[in-house]
Amino acid sequence: MNNKSINSIMRNEIGSNACNRIRNIGFIPSVIYGHNFINHTLKFSKKDIKDVIRNFGENAIVEVAIENTSFPAIIKEVQRDSLTNEIIHLDLQKIDIGEKITTSIPILIAGRKSLDSDHILQQQLQKIEVECYPNQVPDNVLVDISQMAMNKSYKVGDVELGEDITILTNTEEIIASITRAKNNEEIEDDEYDYGIEESKQVDIENNIDDNKDDKDI
Repeated sequence: MNNKSINSIMRNEIGSNACNRIRNIGFIPSVIYGHNFINHTLKFSKKDIKDVIRNFGENAIVEVAIENTSFPAIIKEVQRDSLTNEIIHLDLQKIDIGEKITTSIPILIAGRKSLDSDHILQQQLQKIEVECYPNQVPDNVLVDISQMAMNKSYKVGDVELGEDITILTNTEEIIASITRAKNNEEIEDDEYDYGIEESKQVDIENNIDDNKDDKDI
């Protein structure tokens, strides 16, 4: 389990204007919540959060320091600006290491280079939801399409994560499929092809864009 300590600062101001001011001085407005836990509105250094996501992913487990105490939490939601992709808000959930949690795991695609100009990859799912103990949370789900046949699909039910991890997403949902290009349509070359060995080192921050709206809490 990746676990990094990050310092936070309590904040009392809420609302769009307050959150914009916080962002303008190099912080990210955040909220942390949990079972039998009083919600806190916080702010984190933008640099610290980028470092965590770059190295541990958008579902990282961190040790959050608040004033004179600290506790483990998982990043539940990263909100980004739809134009700049900059992080604008963060949701965290306080966790108990001995209790199972529900979280989303990003899906990475390997084998794009095996496609020729007559084939198009359609990725229909970016994440899957799982339930497991905090120390079992995978960094990502790697789907290798290099051996996938034409008009075939890779479904959630094809993913193997181990018997201790329960996949909550519908097993019939399609993650990716390969179809024939129409009118000699070219394959997009701006999609990165993740190798099997490098998947654990991928920069999740630069490849996952949720494009979610800012709740400004």
